Amino acid sequence: MIKIIGTRGSGKTTKLLELANENGYILVEPNARMADYVRHMAVEKGYNVNVISSHELLYRQHGVLKEKYLVDELESFLVALGIEGYSDGQ
Repeated sequence: MIKIIGTRGSGKTTKLLELANENGYILVEPNARMADYVRHMAVEKGYNVNVISSHELLYRQHGVLKEKYLVDELESFLVALGIEGYSDGQ
């Protein structure tokens, strides 16, 4: 698992875009508005990255994950799934 930790505006999403571009991952954003914003970032940087919202991920896969994904704002994603408690492995 890759963990990118930092404050707001520190470049976490930019780093995820770079990783997705280099490795062919699909980048998952917590909502449609953020997905649109990050798609625009990808185009500006010349990246060929598929950016989707958490909602799109849940409904397009129907529980079968066949691709590799990077999840931005993991806490927001888990909340969208109705998960309120989780462990960071420590």
